[in-house]
Amino acid sequence: MKKILVIDDGANNQASATKSLADSGYEVVVAKNFEEGFSLLRWSHGDYEVVLLDLLMPCPKSRAGAVLPLGPEARQFEGQEMPFGFPLVFLAAMSGAQYIAVVTDANHHDHPMSAMLDPFEWLRNSGGVRLLLNGAAVKFFQYPATFPLQGTVCNKCQGTGTLRDYKCYGCYGSGNQLGKDWGMLLKLLLSDEEPCRVVPGL
Repeated sequence: MKKILVIDDGANNQASATKSLADSGYEVVVAKNFEEGFSLLRWSHGDYEVVLLDLLMPCPKSRAGAVLPLGPEARQFEGQEMPFGFPLVFLAAMSGAQYIAVVTDANHHDHPMSAMLDPFEWLRNSGGVRLLLNGAAVKFFQYPATFPLQGTVCNKCQGTGTLRDYKCYGCYGSGNQLGKDWGMLLKLLLSDEEPCRVVPGL
């Protein structure tokens, strides 16, 4: 069975990966942070046909054997969210992945790296864009569709689905915690409807 690799540090997004991709026809592998994802891709030789990854993930701590050889001055970045999705795109393409998506649910008004994806959204709204990188189809997504996690309770409305007589903005009225709908993202990624813009191979 072909494999799909999901790299995301959010527990809800990890849970939604296994559930929303259950009927995808792929064996789903979930990496819980940048280090796990980097290690899986680094030694991959076409192991993963599809790679779906978060844009922003915490910087790992400096330690012996770490994937990033950070020196003392770099320790100020430990734990801070960094745009590791960008270098992971190149690593995934080099490792033989055929389809790659970078996804963020960070508001573009709140984080500059999320705002950097605005042009991809503009292009998508005016006909779409799919990049070809080393033979891999690459797409970037902001504000992905969400997947309600059954058996969980929304932290904002405590499971009622409403706040002050309005639909809860934290769960969109489901009453459940939400994760990224990786299944929907996979369908959009595999769609042939969007034209390709070719980026020269690595």
